[in-house]
Amino acid sequence: MRKLNTKGFGAVEALLIIVIVGLIAGVGHYIFVVRQNEMKKPSEEYISLSEKAKDDQTRKDNQSQQNILIIEDWDIEIPKSGILSSVKLGTLEKSFYDENDVTVSVLSPDIDASWTCDPDENGEKASIATIGRSKNEKRSGPYEPVAIKKIGEYTYSLEAVGNHCTKNPLFEQQVEAIKQAFNEIRKRN
Repeated sequence: MRKLNTKGFGAVEALLIIVIVGLIAGVGHYIFVVRQNEMKKPSEEYISLSEKAKDDQTRKDNQSQQNILIIEDWDIEIPKSGILSSVKLGTLEKSFYDENDVTVSVLSPDIDASWTCDPDENGEKASIATIGRSKNEKRSGPYEPVAIKKIGEYTYSLEAVGNHCTKNPLFEQQVEAIKQAFNEIRKRN
């Protein structure tokens, strides 16, 4: 009688292993392709942040062409004309000194080219003044505001920025003009 060789794989077993490996590879490839396509699509959160950034930039660009500075989040406006016609607002930020205080820089594109100091963390430079809003009678911090106005429950203050970053004479003129314009700060209609 003849003995069968029972060592190793037979043809059927080898074919079965090839089919299983092929199925696993096919499923893995499919999952890989689906994941790659998902990563190429921007997430909804990214789209909304991107659209908000575009809206903010459009609002800032529009303000530089209008004759008022509008701080929409605060529902106030400041008239601007003449030498202030090109100024615009920076980014709203929490104060370093009190988390309830909020500030925004008044920026001058006209002196941007002669600005020698580094931009701030938002990439903004050529700040001629800072407008602050506080629920306190006076905004916290070491600097004395050059103008204060109470509207409703908030106190708004204007702090002039030092001119150590530019020698442009327009800087001092715009600082004086923003001081005068700040006296006309008002609630939006």
